[in-house]
Amino acid sequence: MNNFIELENNSFRYELSEKISPYMELNLETINKIESGIEQKKEHIIDINPFYRFSDIFYILLNPNEYALDKNLRDSLLNILTHFLGELDLYLGQNKKDIIVKEIVKNIKNGVLGEEVRKDFESFKEYEKTIIADILHCMYNYLGMIDSFKKAVKQIFKDSLIYDKLTSDTNIVVYLNYPKNIENQTKIKFIKEMFLPLGIEIDLFWEKHFGVLGVDITMQIGEIAVF
Repeated sequence: MNNFIELENNSFRYELSEKISPYMELNLETINKIESGIEQKKEHIIDINPFYRFSDIFYILLNPNEYALDKNLRDSLLNILTHFLGELDLYLGQNKKDIIVKEIVKNIKNGVLGEEVRKDFESFKEYEKTIIADILHCMYNYLGMIDSFKKAVKQIFKDSLIYDKLTSDTNIVVYLNYPKNIENQTKIKFIKEMFLPLGIEIDLFWEKHFGVLGVDITMQIGEIAVF
């Protein structure tokens, strides 16, 4: 299995490929590099065939007879236009909710909900940020806070269990089969602050589940948490 690194869109620079195939937008070298995983670095050069889909846009800019003139300027315009067209592609495949969710992510990143929230939000991977924003949108429109909290926990921490009303109506027991590290603690703190109603408390268990009579998997010696 390949290990892929999540990269920011602005870490890519698109350039005119020296080996243009009329049948592909990326050359084989670039495709092979992507399939084998891309290492983390400041900038990644992606060789493309801009004429594959956008010949009407790029023909004048990259006309071979004039390309040598102001080559640096033309290369920069190619990169900027390709980024713009990529973003346009994404928006064309989105509905109203997708756009709102993207704006929620942007607002949190910009500190609209406060600096502490912004810093904690950075603990999430980019796709997790979208999940959180999507649940916030649902909570603002139709989903109750408790259900939103449960949904956020289950989608961010997939290997988890939630027991409500196990001890009282104002207490939720949450088991997370994950290490209790700073990143995970920051994520669950953020979820609590965003979705948990005032007056509701949680008992949080990491890695080791508390013992449940009759459920053998929770009654293994050395693997039981004290409730």
